[in-house]
Amino acid sequence: MTTKKLLLQFLKYFTISCFFYYLFSVVQVIVHFMAEADILINIINTCLLSLSLIDTIILFGLFISTLLFTVYWFQNKLSLIKLLRLGLAMSILFAGILFLVKNTVVPELKIMSYISRYEYALREKLNAEERREMSDDLRRNRLSIMNVLSINKYKDSLQTEMSVKETNIKEFVLNTPDSILESVFPNSYLNKYIQNKPKNTSEFSLFTLNKLKYEVSLHKQLIKEIKLSNWEEAKYYLTIFLTFFFVAYGIVLGFNLKNKHPFVVVIAGIAIYLYSYKVIEMISNNMNGSYNSTEIISNICVIFILFLGLTYRMILLKKQAKKDNATN
Repeated sequence: MTTKKLLLQFLKYFTISCFFYYLFSVVQVIVHFMAEADILINIINTCLLSLSLIDTIILFGLFISTLLFTVYWFQNKLSLIKLLRLGLAMSILFAGILFLVKNTVVPELKIMSYISRYEYALREKLNAEERREMSDDLRRNRLSIMNVLSINKYKDSLQTEMSVKETNIKEFVLNTPDSILESVFPNSYLNKYIQNKPKNTSEFSLFTLNKLKYEVSLHKQLIKEIKLSNWEEAKYYLTIFLTFFFVAYGIVLGFNLKNKHPFVVVIAGIAIYLYSYKVIEMISNNMNGSYNSTEIISNICVIFILFLGLTYRMILLKKQAKKDNATN
């Protein structure tokens, strides 16, 4: 089995898997636009929005192609060690590609998709200057469209603004009686701002109290924005981890399913991929309090326990095969 033939076989699986997932994304997104009248523009918007998921398309293609390639590899009775080395090389290569794609191509595709849908809603085309201004505004203010550098700049500006709000809150706290503070402040703020504060029983104005409440609400919003920006930045590094994870999972699962029909192998791969992304979605939604940490951790444990179980079975089967060869 030549290296060229093995590489062509992998590329075939990779291309088919990516194309399959892209078609799935198109069908999934098209539902959001079919209720509107202009079918052609809806199809264009659907394709643009689906194409902005190119990083997940590549990940899916990598996972399924690794899975099928592993089955093909072991059906030809090739070395596991060589496959693991090849898997490591592929992981490093695709991790770099995915990071670059997510950091450069995906934001531009999302901007194109957003502007296209915006023009459709307005029923008019923006000129070049308006498109440029909108693109710049999206890059500065929309977290889901920012690259890593923009996210870090955005976080720095939020941290600066939060420092200003904390200073304002401290000033207002000094001029507000303790009894009032205890009735309107959350416990987290009481512990931070009330401790070591001189007792204050003086008169206060309603304006001061309302201003204090306003500053606290802004401070809470800034904390939330910083959490979201941290998560958006973490997604870039999570993509690198998922590249290694899905290649490893593809090899382990492929080994365990090497005697199964390719259809069964693909269905098993799709199930694991969708379950993994469900967990990632749960983590993302947890930023808004939709899920509790216990539920997320339990789902992560399910994925890793299954992976460890498959790995253990693979090791046992390889040891058994060596014993059988030695006996013969």
